[in-house]
Amino acid sequence: MIVRFMGGPLAGRVLWTSWTAWPGGWLRPGGGDWALYRPLHRDQASDIVLAEAQETGAVAFDRGPVDG
Repeated sequence: MIVRFMGGPLAGRVLWTSWTAWPGGWLRPGGGDWALYRPLHRDQASDIVLAEAQETGAVAFDRGPVDG
């Protein structure tokens, strides 16, 4: 499955995943800011998923998706 990212720090990048459905998740490219990406649309013919960054308050102060 191919995931194309829209918005956020991964905008314009492509992720190749397994053949199972991609549920989305927290991603942090190259030590940059965390972003929560959620699947927005899946093209049945090409099996390409468009994922968009979801705005959250959990990434303040570079703490990431889990406080710790």
